[in-house]
Amino acid sequence: MDSQNGTAFSRERFYSITEWPQPSLRGAVVLDGGCGAGRFAEIALADGAEVIALDLSSAVDACRKNLQAHPNLHCVQASLFELPFRDRAFDTVYSIGVIQHTPDPHRAVACLCEKVAPGGRIGLWIYERDWKSYIGTIGFKYALRPMTKHWPTPKLENFIRAMEAICWPVVRCARPLGTLGKAIMRMLPLSCAHLQKVPLSDEDFREWIRLDTFDMLSPAYDSPQRYPVVESWLEKAGLRPAPRHPHGAISITATRPAAGAAATQR
Repeated sequence: MDSQNGTAFSRERFYSITEWPQPSLRGAVVLDGGCGAGRFAEIALADGAEVIALDLSSAVDACRKNLQAHPNLHCVQASLFELPFRDRAFDTVYSIGVIQHTPDPHRAVACLCEKVAPGGRIGLWIYERDWKSYIGTIGFKYALRPMTKHWPTPKLENFIRAMEAICWPVVRCARPLGTLGKAIMRMLPLSCAHLQKVPLSDEDFREWIRLDTFDMLSPAYDSPQRYPVVESWLEKAGLRPAPRHPHGAISITATRPAAGAAATQR
């Protein structure tokens, strides 16, 4: 949460992924599909949106607790596959880092698209299957996950803590080295390279590494996709994808034509 760690990391990531103008959320009714503890819901609320933050897990309780001061927050515990909202009800829908962790990514995207209003938009960030899936940190992930996803939480936490302690001297030395340091960090079995420039103390940086590495090794489902496939899903749902955003993985947005525009086309 930016409000807790004193950075703008989540805000910068949200707007770099979506490329939406920052004032454009004011007054919008927004669906956060897979809100977790609320890191991106916090950004949308701060920028004037009314946010329905949805998650399948009890993370919605953490989101409610973290953002309870915001009167425009509504937390809902539900599945992306059974969204308890009428179709085409939201001005903006986003789902960041969630779709690949569902048992059916195509269906998850289709269900979210159904909720986008005419003239509305959707923003997605999904793991991408490409050459980077087989080397460095990501390669370690897919080598270890077949085992680690079955481990009880305490066992996995202890394993990650031990890995982080072993690798920390390398991370500490590489962190100030710019591009070279990031390349070194990408070769480690820890999720840390993307955090290189985040201005955190060593203690907080190490904790964030452990949390993101847990997120990397624990999911029951992890199905990276290819960009053209996701683009085709949005088109089949009747949305118009924007040109690809160059912000890592699959960063993609799309809009649903306004009712008048759709009628004109027909």
